[in-house]
Amino acid sequence: MALDVSIVLIATLFGSLALVMLLCLRISGQCTRVVQMARIASQAKAITEARRLALEPALEESSPHDGA
Repeated sequence: MALDVSIVLIATLFGSLALVMLLCLRISGQCTRVVQMARIASQAKAITEARRLALEPALEESSPHDGA
């Protein structure tokens, strides 16, 4: 009887550890996706800023500055 109880306890312990490991892997995967999304957003912002800076001289030339 004691052997049966110890087997069940050991199996439960290993099952719990496996669930914790799966949960950690899932959280790690979500963190990786969040970091990737932040990196993409940062790159998109840099591209938008570069485009704005590249177009700024052309916009200044086409807009009237003489006030007439």
